[in-house]
Amino acid sequence: MIRLAVRELASRRIATSLAVVGVTTAVLGFAVLAATSQTTSAVLTGDVARTWGGPYQLLVRPEGARSELEQREGLIRPNYFSGLVGGITLQQLQRIKDTPGVDIAAPIALVGFVQWPASWAVGLGDDLGAGLTVLRITYSADGEAGLSHYPLGDQFLIAAPGGRLESAAGRASLHIGASVIPCTQQVRCYDGTTLAPPVLPVGSGVASVVAFGLPIVVAGVDPTAEAALAGLGQCVTSGRYLTDADVPMLVSSPAGAQTAIPILVSQSSFIDESIHAHISRAADAAGLLRGLGVEQLTNWESVGDRSARADELYRSFIGAIGSGSFYNVSPVWSPGEVSYESLGADQLRARVVGADLSVFANPLVPGADLAPQEARDVWFRQLVARPQLRRQELPNAWIRVGQYDPTCIPSFDALAGGAGIDAYALPAVDLPSGERLGPTRSMAGYVNSPPLIMTTLSGAQWFADPQRFQGATGDAFISAVRVRIAGTEEAGPAGYARLARAAAAIHDATGLAVDIVVGSSPRPISIELPPGSFGRPALSAREGWAVQGVAYRFTRAVQAQDLALFGVALLGSLALVAQTAFVSIRRRRPEFAVLRALGWRASDLARLVLLEVLFVGLVSGLVAVVLGLPLIVLTATDASTLLIVGVLPLALLVSVSGGILPAFAVTRSTVAASLTSAAHVRTSRLPPRPWRLGVDETLIRSGSQSIVPIGVVAMSGALVGAMIAIEASFRGQLDTTVLGVYLAGRVQPFHLAVATLTLVIGALAAAQAITLNYLERQPELAMLRAIGWRAVDVAAYVAGQALALAALGGLVAAILVGLIMLVLNTGSSAFLIAVFTALLAPVVAIALAVAGTLVHAFRISPAALLRGE
Repeated sequence: MIRLAVRELASRRIATSLAVVGVTTAVLGFAVLAATSQTTSAVLTGDVARTWGGPYQLLVRPEGARSELEQREGLIRPNYFSGLVGGITLQQLQRIKDTPGVDIAAPIALVGFVQWPASWAVGLGDDLGAGLTVLRITYSADGEAGLSHYPLGDQFLIAAPGGRLESAAGRASLHIGASVIPCTQQVRCYDGTTLAPPVLPVGSGVASVVAFGLPIVVAGVDPTAEAALAGLGQCVTSGRYLTDADVPMLVSSPAGAQTAIPILVSQSSFIDESIHAHISRAADAAGLLRGLGVEQLTNWESVGDRSARADELYRSFIGAIGSGSFYNVSPVWSPGEVSYESLGADQLRARVVGADLSVFANPLVPGADLAPQEARDVWFRQLVARPQLRRQELPNAWIRVGQYDPTCIPSFDALAGGAGIDAYALPAVDLPSGERLGPTRSMAGYVNSPPLIMTTLSGAQWFADPQRFQGATGDAFISAVRVRIAGTEEAGPAGYARLARAAAAIHDATGLAVDIVVGSSPRPISIELPPGSFGRPALSAREGWAVQGVAYRFTRAVQAQDLALFGVALLGSLALVAQTAFVSIRRRRPEFAVLRALGWRASDLARLVLLEVLFVGLVSGLVAVVLGLPLIVLTATDASTLLIVGVLPLALLVSVSGGILPAFAVTRSTVAASLTSAAHVRTSRLPPRPWRLGVDETLIRSGSQSIVPIGVVAMSGALVGAMIAIEASFRGQLDTTVLGVYLAGRVQPFHLAVATLTLVIGALAAAQAITLNYLERQPELAMLRAIGWRAVDVAAYVAGQALALAALGGLVAAILVGLIMLVLNTGSSAFLIAVFTALLAPVVAIALAVAGTLVHAFRISPAALLRGE
């Protein structure tokens, strides 16, 4: 039987060669695909793992801290820490620490905004003339990417070298002849030697000064836990880091005993504003001697402009902290969260709230207005003030223990939700112009700064005393707790299950809201902002909101994708082998009938068929091994072990599996049925065109014999379309997060390799179907050539067969792929692309497949056709 199988394969050299080429291509492509998949999966898994390596895995917040949008869509708004003031007690913190599996529990207690009274002194000594000079300094500020312009008012400087400064009852005046000019903070006077009122610090020279109070967020942390979790201690640039011993303490001052709060100061405020001074000189300064006020002077001549960044003023003020020249008389302000109106998928409109400037009143300094000009802009947050109540207690002082660089603090990876869920993350609100919208001096604006001035939990608790500050949080002064769970360093089901158990245990023990934030990734959300009150137009900004749990979902999507795509490639290989065996059986029905008549059993015929496909698999596997090594070098894939060890068994397995069904079909046929012709003799006329004969032969005359070729061609189109459907489903699972878009780009070459392999298998299957059908029709074609057909007519006949196969195969493939897309519930655009690809792929496969047969039809003679294969 072995000799017979070998002889039969050798006698059908064209069919056997097509089968060997097909199986070799299938198994070799499958091996390279598997290697590419391993590389791709390793890359994707590494990318997903990047989102798993953040500073912490669980975020614990008060139960009501989740917004409606967050609860509905699993989103976390970036820089949400600025709006969290209290809600967690020290007792609840201890229960979190006691939860099994908790490695680090780092609390953060938001104190709120305090106003640091920074100021800007503009030197004017170089702009003074020799005689009476009046300078006007017009101050303004720019913010919100330079789109908002805030007027800050005018100041004046009167310089009279021949004048005389006098002071009475704490008020200074400038005497010029008979004229007496009062000197105020708005109108400064200079007599050539002395400036009144003076500019602090003393020694600044002749200058104008404008107050430019900066809102800075203060928060309390556990120094030990914060150093272990966020690495804050490694970012200290001067001084030292906070310790547990840094608690509020009484210190002596000229006014009496005073509480001093130790703080670690950020070296940057990140307030995105610049302040400008336009200096002009009065052309007729002598008008003052005629009784005119400085505001009544006209004909101002421009002298020059000066500018400074808000961050420069912040840094220049750091040196005054702890020097005894500054006391914190500021109330503590707490901003609320922004609310939104949904405009569609990933599109929101920020709602405006009513402005309430009364919150800037300061009972410690009656009559003082702490509201910056920016606070008169549009409000997006409610602002709550907590002024100090105990007038008998002096305002607190600050002790600057050190200074740190907030940009050096380790954060979440760029693919993760670090832009939003990290306590130290800087605001990132991007405009279509490429500019970035930063925080301004308005605490009720859309963009808020993260905590920048750090104290200990004891320092935060001092501000939370309701007997000291109106409306303070009391014992529940901790805003959030960031938790790291031991044994969850690697992404996967086991780590995620452990996180889920720890989250549930913390919630049960404390009643607090617990979110698994590790493996999150930011999704770009379009935010519509209404126009501002100081020139800013309506804006459409983009902000990265963290989507929870995408990394774990994507890991499963990658695994499912690999399984589905391997199934597609393997199914194509099996179909190719099965078609070869079925065509062979159909052509050899008389031969099998004779063998049965000579005493062969049906099982013997089945073994013969399986033996033949086994030989095909063996030869294909050996050829694949020989061709595989240079292919590995060319494709630079790490698959040497898989090629050497796995290709030959794979070829045998594919061949035998594909031959099982044809072998079973042999056992179902009787001797009489095999010897009887399936075709009925009838009279008919030839169609007017040879290509029509090819179409009719495929669709009508061949009957059931066309089912296998049409099915294989349809399979090729369906496989390519299914690959598109799998990719669309994979992208659908990835969604529009930064990680999802990144993974989709990384996996594209892998999908291209699968599509190419699938199309090649489909082309080989179609070539086999067309070629074997052509070989079966050789005697008939020889007769047609003998009665006058030209070679071009034979080629047209073959092309007609190919056209019919492509049309029917494409239609069946489109229907199959359409059903797959409906099951996967993909989008309409992906549905149309996949169905169109399923229609087009058979046409491409047939075009590639029919080329060899057409060449053969042109070159072979009628005598050769009559000899058959």
